[in-house]
Formats: sequence, C-alpha cells, structure tokens
Amino acid sequence: FISLIGTWIIIYVSETGEAPFYEIKDINEDLVDSTIRTKGNIERITDAPTIKIITISDSSSKITVILFNESTLELKEDQNVETIGKVTKYKDQLEIIADQIKTW
Repeated sequence: FISLIGTWIIIYVSETGEAPFYEIKDINEDLVDSTIRTKGNIERITDAPTIKIITISDSSSKITVILFNESTLELKEDQNVETIGKVTKYKDQLEIIADQIKTW
C-alpha cells in the first residue's frame, strides 16, 4: 500500500512540476520539443487569423513566440511577459509555441 502511494506521489510531482527557466540566449537546438519558461519584453506583435506572432527580447537575445488566438489576454508592445511553451524549429529558427503567457 505504501509503495502505491509513493508511486502516485512521484507521478503527480513529475506531471505538475514547473517548467525550467531559460534566458533567451540559452535556448538552443538541444531544447527542441522541451517545455521551458522564459521572460522578456514584447518588441513586436503580428496578428494573423488564428495566431499571434510575438517577438520577445531580454538583455541577451530575442525569440519568436507563437500564441494561438484562443487566448483573451490583451498584449501590447513594450510589455513584460513570462512564457511557458514548447521549443520548436521553423525555417531554421528556434521559436516557442506558447502554452501560457503571463504579463506583469
């Protein structure tokens, strides 16, 4: 019985653990298909019919973040955001497909 409870706790913790934080400059091809967390300032927002293409930067670099338009979050340029999402590669460039974006 105790083994079952221990196994359940391990599974629960592994599934609810927080995504690791990376500065934008540290995001590399080894992280493709990994879920990460990063912070930055919105430089540019491009609206398309089903997605928003957001360029964020920190003091080290910049990256493109893709956000599907189901989000009702109001975003604007020069706003600080924290992004949690999966690192992907598109046309030889790394980008993040956002699961969550938080502003502050």
